[in-house]
Amino acid sequence: MSSPSSSPSTASSPSSTILPFGARISHDFWHALATLKLDTLKLSEAPVSIYGTYEAGARYTPGRPARLDLALGTPPPNVCALTGNLYVVNVGDHLATRKIELARDSQDTDLLVICHADLKKYVFTYYVRYACRSRLASYSRIEPPDATFSTLASQLAASPGTPHILADPSDHAIAFIDPTNGPSPGWPLHKAISLAPTESTTVDVVGYRGRRFPPVVLRVALQEATRIEVWEKDGSPTTIDLGSSMDPGILSSQARDLNLKLMRWRVAPSLDLASLSSTRCLVLGAGTLGCYVGRLLVAWGVNAMTFVDSGRVSFSNPSRQPLFTAADAAATTTSARGLPKAQAAADNLRAVVPTLKTQAHHLEIPMSGHSDAKLTVLDALDALVADHDALFILTDSRESRWLPTVLATRHNVPCFNAAIGFESFVALRHGGVGGEEVGCYFCNDVVAPMDSSKGRSLDEMCTVTRPGMACLASAHLVELFARAIGNLESPPHTTVRGTLTSIVTASPQKLAQCTACAPDIAALDNHELIRCVRTPSLAESISGLARLREAVDKMNDFWEDEEEEVL
Repeated sequence: MSSPSSSPSTASSPSSTILPFGARISHDFWHALATLKLDTLKLSEAPVSIYGTYEAGARYTPGRPARLDLALGTPPPNVCALTGNLYVVNVGDHLATRKIELARDSQDTDLLVICHADLKKYVFTYYVRYACRSRLASYSRIEPPDATFSTLASQLAASPGTPHILADPSDHAIAFIDPTNGPSPGWPLHKAISLAPTESTTVDVVGYRGRRFPPVVLRVALQEATRIEVWEKDGSPTTIDLGSSMDPGILSSQARDLNLKLMRWRVAPSLDLASLSSTRCLVLGAGTLGCYVGRLLVAWGVNAMTFVDSGRVSFSNPSRQPLFTAADAAATTTSARGLPKAQAAADNLRAVVPTLKTQAHHLEIPMSGHSDAKLTVLDALDALVADHDALFILTDSRESRWLPTVLATRHNVPCFNAAIGFESFVALRHGGVGGEEVGCYFCNDVVAPMDSSKGRSLDEMCTVTRPGMACLASAHLVELFARAIGNLESPPHTTVRGTLTSIVTASPQKLAQCTACAPDIAALDNHELIRCVRTPSLAESISGLARLREAVDKMNDFWEDEEEEVL
């Protein structure tokens, strides 16, 4: 390309100033990168394909670098773009060192971004570098453009993204999209002049600057190609804090999910967080156990929870039940003092993670052996169990656990049961997980649960227990839930019984004649079931437990007679 097709009328003084790019990185880019890091990259520092798009000078702001919009992946067709790689460094303290190493290993990369992502605070620190091989020695601005350059500019104007560099071999002219509209051309000039024949010492180039600005024509003096690079901010890092601008509820939820995803990086790669987060949990009882279980379910990523309780928050509750405050106990409604426990638990749990979906139902569970049990309440509870994916029975009496256990069996909903004594606890799960035939809370009983609330003193009406027992029982129970729903390999057992000095694990077998999980009991309709609630002996007869007990009694009588004959 020895000469232009016609001589220009004027020329400016030679210059070698090229206006660099300035990366514009949207919040969506960082959110996408955070997701990629957590779900795909994890601890890998492998390169990620990125690109930056630019347009003709209409988007250039005088006095500032030309705008380059970054995105993950590969550029779509018909756009002006630089392509390159992004590296996410795991350790923030190593970022400066890794910058040097990665830049050395990426000399042929046009666009390089090196960053560290603090995903607990949503703070990103990054470097941006542009590099290429260029033959530019200097350029002079010439005016006005001749017919050849006007034609090339018109071609780019008609389709400014196709291509971003246009060469006319017949007239030995080059045109490119110039992202600036000031006195200096933009970074794409380096790539444009690479199209000049190797024997040329000068080349004339036209830069298309959009419809609002006239094209610029440059006479470029060429030299041997050399590698050039430019770091944004002269090689200093840029820090962006998205945490301060994010919705606190979303930030809280994402920070919680971060802790769970970190488990999969090194410790539990099989952990199924999607199943945990989508499981709708029904928590019966919003007392000490219910409060601790609710908090732990949130920690495991559960996003939907319903509380059921008939009580109200009293002043004795907040010290033992972490979802309540003294203000909840002091609150006065139209009917009584103290907020309903179910509603207070649901509301206060949303204060922990605002994006949670919580519901509350103020109702008393029909209890085995209580003649005042109502069919309408049973129907409501039956609908709730059917509408959830996991059931937690955390009530404070044995008879209040019977009907929910029956309903869980009926609807094949995994059931998680916990109870505490003064210095002992039991936590167990059964049903609804892979067709397991494991024993429920009542499979060891020889009689149906009866009314145990009559004639009790104050200490017998309250759950008198060491404060730490509820924590232990709740922790073991929720870990059983995480193993069953989240595909964890441990714990392999279904039942935990413990004291302060020992813990015993087991997976007990199901009793075919159990009054709670026997098939004949689960098959009863609600009208028949409410009769069993009011008269527990019916459940013993229907399940076959009464006949089993009679057979055992006869066997005992037989062996007693045998012993008397021997004596």
